[in-house]
Amino acid sequence: LKLECHSCFGQLAGMGECKLLGGAFAIAVQLVLFLSTLGVMYGRFKFGPPKRTFAVFLLDSSKQYAGAGYIHLLNLALAEKLKSMYSNSDPCNWYAVNLALDCTLGVCFTWKFLGLSHRIIQKLRLDPKDFEVGRYSRSELVSGEVDAQAPQKNGGGTVAPFIKQLTV
Repeated sequence: LKLECHSCFGQLAGMGECKLLGGAFAIAVQLVLFLSTLGVMYGRFKFGPPKRTFAVFLLDSSKQYAGAGYIHLLNLALAEKLKSMYSNSDPCNWYAVNLALDCTLGVCFTWKFLGLSHRIIQKLRLDPKDFEVGRYSRSELVSGEVDAQAPQKNGGGTVAPFIKQLTV
């Protein structure tokens, strides 16, 4: 299979060949996007419901950043791999296709996989409260209030639920 268009979007715009990771401007754009995301997340923490402690907010948002960063790197790597497989193709086009599929089919797949993981948790008779999003200590799960002593009471309380939630 040979792709005929060397840089379809680039040629239409008269820009030439696209490079995904090209130069200081590309890095600056990525940095601005990342800082914008941090700003939006902080605004959500300060002004949006539900009210959470800063520690819980950091644990919740770190899972989102880890997942988004991982998918971003996978999309970049896949775009470059497809570019090397199809020499007449443009990595930016591949990245756009990957992103579109990720934001449509990927979200559907993730939703289905989350439902499946919940059924597996039930079948394995694991405690579903350990996988409840935003809850990181046993006492917080039971009382609904954050217990500052919870990490000392259950041997690091926030780490195990966090890792379980991140894995699921």
